[in-house]
Amino acid sequence: MWFSFLSMFQGMNVNQRELSTHVEFEPNTYYAAFSAELEAPASAMWALAIHLRDTGSIHLTKMLLKHCLAALEEWLEAINFKCPEQTDPYQVSFHIPLHRYLAAFTCQAVRAQGILLKDALPPSSLLQLIMMHPLRIQAAFYEILSGLWVRNGLQIKGQAMSYIQCHFGNSMVDADIYLLQICATQLSPTLVFPTIFERFHVMELLSMNPLLKSNFLEGEQESTMLESCLTFIASLMSIRTNIGANESDLDRLEMVSLLCMSDRTHSQLMELLPEKCGAPQNKDFDAILAQVADYKAPNFEASGSMQQGMYVPKAVVWEQLYDPVYVLLRAVHRRDFQTSMDRVRQSGKYPNYSSGTLWPPFRLPITTHPNYEDPRKVLLSRTFHAILFVLLYKATRSPALVSEQSLALVIYLLDMAVSLIHQSKAQGNEVCIREPIIHLPDDRVDLQLNDWFSTDSLTENVITVINNVKLTTSTAVIVNSTEAAELDLESSTSSTSSTSEGESSDQDMDLDVPEATGTNIFLALPETDSQALVPVVSSRPGTSSDVATVSVYRNPSRIGTSSHFRVMPALSVVGQASMVIAGAISPTPTLPQQLPFPNIRAITSGNEVSKYASQISVDSNLSDASPGTIPYEEVTEGDSQRERLCVRESIISLLLQLHSSFNGHSDSYCLPDSSNEGSNMASESGVTTDEDGRIGNSSFWIGKVLDKLSRADLRVRQSIMATKQTLWPPRTSEDSLPTETADELREKEKKRKIKERQQRLLQEFATKQKQFMQQAMAAEDVEMDLESHSMGPTSTIIPSAETTYQGSALASLLSNPAAVDISAIQSTYTTSNEQRNLEEYDCVICNQASPSTSERPMCLVVLLQATSVLAHKRYLPSGSSLALPVCEEDRFNLDKVDSLHVEMNRRVENLRQHFDEASWLTSLNIGYEGGVYVHTCGHYLHLDCHKQYLQSLRSQQRQQSLNVERGEYSCPLCRQLANSALPIASKLYCGKGGRSNKTTVWKDPCLHQASEEVKNMLSTESFLSPHLGSNLMEAMDRVMEDMTNATFSRFRQITPTSSPASHFLFVQSIARTNLEIELMQRNDSIIQSVGLITGSSAGNSASVSSVTCSMHGQAIGESSPTPGTSSASWISPGLELRFSSSPTPSGSSIGSSSQSMAYSTSPWSLLPKRSCLLPLLHVLATNSKMHGIRSHQHIWSRIAGLDTSESFSRTLANTSEMEVPLLIQDVPCLLIQMVLILPLPLEQRHFICLLQRFFNLTMVQIIMQLSCRLGGKKRAIYKSLSLSDWNFAALMSFLISNMEETHLYREDDIDIGFNENKTLNVEGDIHQPLYKMALHFLRIASLLQFHLFGDALPSSGISHTDHEEFVELCSYLKISYEMKFDSGLAPNAIIGHWCNELRKFLGNSRNLMASKDLLMQHRDWRGPRLLTLPSSYDTLFKFYHHKACLQCNSVPKEPSLCLVCGALVCLRENCCKEENIHEAVQHSIDCGAGTAIFLAINSSTIIVIRGKRACLWGSVYLDAFGEEDRELKRGKPLYLSKERYALLQSQWLSHRFDHTSKKWIWHRDVL
Repeated sequence: MWFSFLSMFQGMNVNQRELSTHVEFEPNTYYAAFSAELEAPASAMWALAIHLRDTGSIHLTKMLLKHCLAALEEWLEAINFKCPEQTDPYQVSFHIPLHRYLAAFTCQAVRAQGILLKDALPPSSLLQLIMMHPLRIQAAFYEILSGLWVRNGLQIKGQAMSYIQCHFGNSMVDADIYLLQICATQLSPTLVFPTIFERFHVMELLSMNPLLKSNFLEGEQESTMLESCLTFIASLMSIRTNIGANESDLDRLEMVSLLCMSDRTHSQLMELLPEKCGAPQNKDFDAILAQVADYKAPNFEASGSMQQGMYVPKAVVWEQLYDPVYVLLRAVHRRDFQTSMDRVRQSGKYPNYSSGTLWPPFRLPITTHPNYEDPRKVLLSRTFHAILFVLLYKATRSPALVSEQSLALVIYLLDMAVSLIHQSKAQGNEVCIREPIIHLPDDRVDLQLNDWFSTDSLTENVITVINNVKLTTSTAVIVNSTEAAELDLESSTSSTSSTSEGESSDQDMDLDVPEATGTNIFLALPETDSQALVPVVSSRPGTSSDVATVSVYRNPSRIGTSSHFRVMPALSVVGQASMVIAGAISPTPTLPQQLPFPNIRAITSGNEVSKYASQISVDSNLSDASPGTIPYEEVTEGDSQRERLCVRESIISLLLQLHSSFNGHSDSYCLPDSSNEGSNMASESGVTTDEDGRIGNSSFWIGKVLDKLSRADLRVRQSIMATKQTLWPPRTSEDSLPTETADELREKEKKRKIKERQQRLLQEFATKQKQFMQQAMAAEDVEMDLESHSMGPTSTIIPSAETTYQGSALASLLSNPAAVDISAIQSTYTTSNEQRNLEEYDCVICNQASPSTSERPMCLVVLLQATSVLAHKRYLPSGSSLALPVCEEDRFNLDKVDSLHVEMNRRVENLRQHFDEASWLTSLNIGYEGGVYVHTCGHYLHLDCHKQYLQSLRSQQRQQSLNVERGEYSCPLCRQLANSALPIASKLYCGKGGRSNKTTVWKDPCLHQASEEVKNMLSTESFLSPHLGSNLMEAMDRVMEDMTNATFSRFRQITPTSSPASHFLFVQSIARTNLEIELMQRNDSIIQSVGLITGSSAGNSASVSSVTCSMHGQAIGESSPTPGTSSASWISPGLELRFSSSPTPSGSSIGSSSQSMAYSTSPWSLLPKRSCLLPLLHVLATNSKMHGIRSHQHIWSRIAGLDTSESFSRTLANTSEMEVPLLIQDVPCLLIQMVLILPLPLEQRHFICLLQRFFNLTMVQIIMQLSCRLGGKKRAIYKSLSLSDWNFAALMSFLISNMEETHLYREDDIDIGFNENKTLNVEGDIHQPLYKMALHFLRIASLLQFHLFGDALPSSGISHTDHEEFVELCSYLKISYEMKFDSGLAPNAIIGHWCNELRKFLGNSRNLMASKDLLMQHRDWRGPRLLTLPSSYDTLFKFYHHKACLQCNSVPKEPSLCLVCGALVCLRENCCKEENIHEAVQHSIDCGAGTAIFLAINSSTIIVIRGKRACLWGSVYLDAFGEEDRELKRGKPLYLSKERYALLQSQWLSHRFDHTSKKWIWHRDVL
């Protein structure tokens, strides 16, 4: 009953090949048919086979086989299939479960239960019928791959792929191959091989008649199907899946095949291994995997591409285990096999051959099970040897008909046959009994391959010479017009030369040719262009067969395109020296002509060299349209007409010729040393390898087979030697072959000409470069000469011997300086100098290099994005970290930690309550939360090009990834996301300060004078008259508008109404935000270790000396331009503003030295590759001046103490009570305001003056804050100190004395651990905390100086303490380590006024705690970090899987955790939606100003929200094999990948999500 049920599946889903038109409808039911066979027949088959493992169940197995055969016979009878020829070549069904049941249970009976194979198989007649359907499936499979079924659509290719797919392969293709292997060993080879070739439709290709074509195949299909047929035969011979391999070997082979196609993860290997339904997984899986593969940890790049933990093949796999035939069997896509071959070549295990294609490293099959016969035995049959001869002959004569891949398979089959002989000899068994040699006639009948050889002995047949082959079909000989023209040309060029009797040379050789009376010689050519001329002789009845002939054919060398012919000798075992001349015979015989063939020998029976003449003439009027046809004379034998093809070859001679053709020269094969039979000398290529070496090119493989044949039988060795002597006889010194052929000479001449041209081009380039450098040097020397003339009439320039000056003006200047019009030359060179000083930038749209002007400004491609990263700085003890809460206690600890945004909100509220709005808005910066960060890729474009680019993007219909309406675009060069263009200002500001444009070196500054100059500049309004209304100003307004729209309104304005002060606060906060982010990305450190700096000597640990950069000074810190970028300089009056390609100086030129200062960039570097802070400051400064607020002169006077004491006191009295005291203002904020308000460019001495004044204020603020930490006893002691020097201890004493009367100090302050008898610890109380607190201001100031003036940042090789960094930064900034005031002012007067401001505020304050909080602003904030995750994902899942949302009090379906703050949100649910914005999107705005990182609890994936987009970033939790488990489908334990989490954090801190993540979607506020 069960087999009756299986019969219903037999032959289902029959496919009919479409021949004329494409199928109208492609059914998708084929996969249902495969699934049905897998679920019903295959599952039951393996379930039964598992239990049939011992001898006790033999009777059950025999019963199953009996019923299976009965069902098969019944089915064959039902479809009326009684003979093999009834197979329809245009139909196929992949479903034959009855055949596969027979295969599975036969395999189980023979291997597991010991039943003899002959007892389990049906009779041969039935076995032959059973073989036909699996063979038809195999043929159809290769037909589909060869494109014969292309009109059936993609579904037929899907069936072929499913047939070998891992889930079906073990039950389908493996069973079919096993059944075919059994049939091949049990049936006669004379039946098996013709049947296989007929089913693959390539039987006609085994004909020696080149015009016999297959009626089934067209064009290139013949070569493809021949290769497929040989691949199938190689699979039958070598695969041991069911007839020899045990479970471990099979699993190893399957793993190796998968790994060679591609690196795999652990889960992929387990999934892709062929499965037996119901069979348990191999317990040794991991052990076998460890033997063949190495684990490669998860690899990823900062670009966002991440890999999982992969297994890569070990080196031994490529050398010993890689099996190309098995990989072909398992490769669902044929490109996978090609990939595996590429990986073999890349493994470095191939030798370096000078020429030739490397062949696949075919493996010898393992030994079969004792109960099976080796399928290779069919290779030791005369039928296969005849097929082998035909294919080798075609490969020699017509390489186009037998591809190199097919030839490789032929050689592999021959190698397996020879190896079987050696294996049988080693075991003491003879595979083939040597039969008595039966004399066969010289003529073999075409396609009757069973009769070509008289024995099955391979060693006999390889040395047997096939003289002639009778063709049963008429041959139409067509001469290709191209080859005919070549022949005619060659014959015409050498028709007049001849030699005397006895002379012989390579260039002039004659052969005595007997008269051919009564004999016609014909030439047979294939229809297609071929590289061989196939000689055919047609004899008339009665014509003597003793006519001497010569066989001439084209050199079959595959290397080069030689058009020469080679004379091949006749290999006759009898003594006759008959050869056939293959040539076109003119209707009228002409006189003998000299053959124009170099390197040609004609060998007679005595091996003597004779003169010969050959007449080869072709009608030059022949063309492709009317090819010349040469008639045949046929031999009539009874009723059949036959033509005779003269062959005169053996398998040995063909192999030797192939070896020589692949090597490119004659007689390339060398026999192995007869004294050492175990060695296997590869060939002429010079590669010597052992017997088991399987890696090599064509010459290696052919030589390997010849070596094996020579060791198999002494007669073969002797035949090889004799054949070599006949083909390539030894030459004398006079007529030795030339060392180089014509092709090699032509190739060498071609290479010589190429090399000469390259040298010529390089020489021209060097000459132009030298001329350019000479002109540049001449121009610089002329400028120096002009300066010397301006100094005095006697100043002259003496040119050096190495300097060459060009131009009449320069020559006259040098010869007679006084006679030259200096003003004319000066005007000329001034113009050129100005043009040279204007830096040019390459526009990435129009590819034009031009400077940035007010009418056509250049812009940087920038991305503006809102950020709240700085808001997540936290006040934590050193060494501690915040963890994601996994219990209620963790949540409580997280909530009580102060963050910077909470502190800033508290500070804003305190200032709002106590001070005037116009005053407190200028006393701090916002932007920590919702600030604007400006990021650039470093590429430039013109403003007009940018407008046209955006317009073209708007006109496009589909822009799914870009919001063009909001100005988004991709950089035309690097394709990074951008949304604005930052203009580059040149000569922007023209102040009224009357500042000199001369270079001023800052040596010993006078603070008072510089302070007065700053005050005057602040009192003078700056104007922008030259550029007002220009395109440059329009671009600045546009980018300022973009920055305003980049963030949310609640972040850019903290007051209820808009005002100039609030706008100025937003503008200056943008600069502060970008400075703070850069400092954070530098890990809060300006001083870089020498280990991070490249290009400096290892022994140089000193910091790089600073060089003053002033008006029109030498460029400092300029970096060499990179492709697509420029090393930009924005030139303004009085200052050369520099922009380097990196925020750290790369290749800086300091003074006359050139010391490289480029930081080594790694995937973990947070710093961007390009910095745009300098042009950003230009834009912000311009906007600050255009929307100017109250003058800063009053603030500067209070800070610098510029007024006299009396007027200063009066100024202080007039100060409003609602004005913010200086001691509670943000000093970096004041510094940035001054830089933006002062007329740019700013001289460095003015900047140093600013720094020194603000440094004084910072020191007083910090010591005032430190005084609040002291207890009452310490304060009393510090107050009583009487110090003569004005140092920090004296300042502490002064501040305590001034502020003691206020309520700043509480009476209950206690000094813990302090005794009145102990001495004061000034170092611990003041110096150490002061150095630590002052570092933040010094770092911000250092970044400003670096970007404004290009001074290289300091570096040191030692481990820095706070004090060392403090001193080094002060030295870098050129300010005093101590407070420094004007000599005319007493420090206590200025500081006293500051204290009076604070004392006045404290006296009027109603909230002393709030007042003290405003004063305690210098705190040690730790940089923003993501929350620490637990190592096991199970901990997170258990706590949050059923955790209720705090907002809706329900358990979310998709709970997601914010990794920044730890909040739990309901992802994609309506319960927490507000104003049509879902909770996750709203939280991204509240927590990150549009950026948020969520961990989805139920899927373990990271979801990143950036503005209006979202993406799946990946997972930071991997299993033990480094794999993700998205959606938790595999149920593997997951563990935190610290590397991935660090990458996620670095992308968050560096604001690179838009650049690294590629698969973004528009979330439409529904997350």
